[in-house]
Amino acid sequence: MKLKIGLIFTMSLFVTLSVQGQSQKSQAKEQKENLDQQIQTSTLIKIGEKAPDFTVTMLNGKKYTLSELRGKVVLVNFWATWCPPCMREFTEIPNHIIEPFAGNKNFVFLPISRGESQQVVDEKMEQLKKQGISFNVGLDPDKKIYSNYATAFIPRNFLIDQKGNVVYFSVGYTPKSMSDLVAKIHELLSAGSGK
Repeated sequence: MKLKIGLIFTMSLFVTLSVQGQSQKSQAKEQKENLDQQIQTSTLIKIGEKAPDFTVTMLNGKKYTLSELRGKVVLVNFWATWCPPCMREFTEIPNHIIEPFAGNKNFVFLPISRGESQQVVDEKMEQLKKQGISFNVGLDPDKKIYSNYATAFIPRNFLIDQKGNVVYFSVGYTPKSMSDLVAKIHELLSAGSGK
C-alpha cells in the first residue's frame, strides 16, 4: 500500500512539474513574442526604406551629414552611458568594427549617444579609454536624430547601404547580433567594390 501511495505521489509530482515546465515555456515564448512585437512597433524605419537624413556633431567637434555619405556603407549605432547592453556592445566594437574596417574609406561608423549631455558622454568615453575602448562618438542630447528612427530600446544598430537605404537593423546586444552585423557590413562593402 505504501509503495502504491508513493508511486501515485511521484506520478502526480511528475505531472505537476511537467505542467509547470510547459507553462513556463509558454510564458517565455509569449514574453519573447511580446518583446519582438514591441521592437517592431518601436522601429520607425524598416529594412528597404530610406534612412532619415541628419547631421550629428561628434565629441571631437567633427560633423557628419548622412546624405553626404552616399556611396559609403554607414553604421548608425544608438546607445547611452547608463545602458549595460550598450556598454557590453562597446567592449566588442574595437575588435569587430573599428579595427577590421579602419582602413576602409567606404565605411563610416557613427555611434550616437541618445539623450545625454556632452559632459556625461565625455566622462564615460574617458572612463572607457582606460579600458582600451577609444573611438569618436556623436551626440543627440534631445533625441532628435533617434526619434526619426525609433521610439524605444537601445542599443540599436541601423546599417545603411551606399544608396542610403536601411538594409539591416538590430536591437539589443548578443554575440550573434554582432557577428550578423559584421557579416552584413562585409557583404555590402564587397558588393560595392564589385567583388
